[in-house]
Amino acid sequence: MKRMLLLIGVIVLVTAVEGVISGCQQEPEDVDVGMEQVQEGPLYGGEADVSFANSLWTSIQGYENWKLKSDFYPGASPHGAVLRMYYNVVNVNGEPRHVIIKDNYGGEGANPETVAKNPSQYLGAVTIMVQREEGFDPDNMNWYYVGFMPDGTLNMDPQNVPVAGKVTSCLDCHRNAQGGDFIFTNDKT
Repeated sequence: MKRMLLLIGVIVLVTAVEGVISGCQQEPEDVDVGMEQVQEGPLYGGEADVSFANSLWTSIQGYENWKLKSDFYPGASPHGAVLRMYYNVVNVNGEPRHVIIKDNYGGEGANPETVAKNPSQYLGAVTIMVQREEGFDPDNMNWYYVGFMPDGTLNMDPQNVPVAGKVTSCLDCHRNAQGGDFIFTNDKT
């Protein structure tokens, strides 16, 4: 309950606070396993991650009408020139999950005013954080990250791996949020 109230407060505050996330893209690290170097593969994009992402996409249909949402506000890389956030508790595969959605807008002339007039013209991606069950990723507050195209197809990373699960670039950036909650919108500016 405490976590739910915190997340609700986060989304309500987002209308007044602009969480600016700098570009945090990083390459996978090399792991020393003795005499040779082996690149560690991604901890995301597996069959279970993709299956959960597809169930999530189905579960959030109509999110644009959720009551807890921000206004359109200026964004930053890697998300987009303009952003809008939504929050709700959603049943995914029969389990209630805290869901934070960020619509990522861009393109020529994209600013909060122009995007508000015609959001679908500027929508480039839908990025989502979902707090999964205890034990999913305890070192990272059990956050699951996924990126979708506006039509619901999964974004792919440069190695053609679906951006779904314990996404390295998302985790590396969100670990920098104040308070250890992985959420920027409630950080003090």
